[in-house]
Amino acid sequence: MSKHISTMPDCLSRRAMLGGLGGLGLAAALSIEARAANSGGLFPAADNKEGWLKAWLRIQASLSEQDSPWWYTGRIYAQVGDQRPNHILNLEGTEIYWPRAMENGEYSISSRTLTFFKDPGTDEMLEEFVNPYTGETLPAAANILGGPDGARYTEDGMIFAAHIDPAGQLRRWNWDWKAAGPHVWLMASRAMAHAPQPWLEAMTMFCRREDFADPGIDSLRSNFSSTYFSPWLPWMGMKGQPGHLIWHSSGCKLSSMDEVSEAYRERAERLFPGQLTANPNSFE
Repeated sequence: MSKHISTMPDCLSRRAMLGGLGGLGLAAALSIEARAANSGGLFPAADNKEGWLKAWLRIQASLSEQDSPWWYTGRIYAQVGDQRPNHILNLEGTEIYWPRAMENGEYSISSRTLTFFKDPGTDEMLEEFVNPYTGETLPAAANILGGPDGARYTEDGMIFAAHIDPAGQLRRWNWDWKAAGPHVWLMASRAMAHAPQPWLEAMTMFCRREDFADPGIDSLRSNFSSTYFSPWLPWMGMKGQPGHLIWHSSGCKLSSMDEVSEAYRERAERLFPGQLTANPNSFE
């Protein structure tokens, strides 16, 4: 099985960028204040930037220096012209964060993402992919992202490491927090226009209100669902062809990688040893 290193302009996972690449800025103060008022003081005050940053870290990763693994499954659809979307792949993957608190109140984030592609009918891991549009049989390359200390999370937004973005541009947080009954959820999105065609990811993360209200919990047991519009994967042999992909994935944050499916964990450890931790010391 060949390996695909993502051509995205950063070494972090897609979800790490969700809060930063929308370019829409922080939610308006009045909007945050209204949400806080309607949730019985559950959320930080509108001007408490530190509180909002820590809330984001708790639901996405952790306030502690440790692996925060996510496991997800999903489907990928191809869209060509006015044809009906075509379910061409399933997927299974993990995304792991390792936050490190810095003396200035910011956090340095290391991460790793590993996605395997699967047959849409049998849900079996694929070694090869038969492209329904070209008839070619191609290696089904894994999607791999990651890097040590790839970004800094600040109270106002995210800054990629210098080797990713030498200009040090701040990507302002794009958050929308909600609460109802026993649930808390966070909506975030990103959009870019410099890919072969515009692409977008919109995601929602969920956690229990009771857990969110407990400041003693550094890492919330969260789950998520997202929809992602992207160009063709490079290994599909569709360069220059019209169309795009629609990914829909759902998953949850785990206590440890032991909770991931045995088949996925065995494959990851055999083909990509060391990929199941984001500890900065694990990167070569």
